Amino acid sequence: MSLSDSRIFCVIALVLGSSVSVYITTLDGPMPRPPDLPLVEAFVPVLIDAPGRVQNVYIKEAQQVRAGDLLVQIDTRSLLLKKYALESQVHSAELRITNGHAHLSGVYRELEQIRLDLGSLTITSPIDGQIAYLVPLVPGQTLPAGTAIAVIYPRKRP
Repeated sequence: MSLSDSRIFCVIALVLGSSVSVYITTLDGPMPRPPDLPLVEAFVPVLIDAPGRVQNVYIKEAQQVRAGDLLVQIDTRSLLLKKYALESQVHSAELRITNGHAHLSGVYRELEQIRLDLGSLTITSPIDGQIAYLVPLVPGQTLPAGTAIAVIYPRKRP
């Protein structure tokens, strides 16, 4: 590399360094404000607690809902059959009360769990608001536990 080549290289490096310095200095100035958007934390996801098959969908996207409104019903037939079988076991054991106490406590626990599971298969709105997004759901579709089926934007209080 000759002396003139190294001088040209130094001049180019100084010009580029100055340009970068000026560019970085202008970044410290005021930045334009982003548009006012609703906070993401305000959105409330609706999750399925227990796995099941979709029986009915009662809502549409952009629909207004109130807390407790029915959104989706998951098929409860298999749990109801199990519940009826356990209830008949309870009635049978109560008729033969002699040594059925240990067996009955286990059946009662199982019945209580089925009641809790049945409650989690009726999906209701947790808040007043508007359905901001709804996953396309089809009756008969199987959903695993933990599936997010909708997002609700809370209704603003007056």
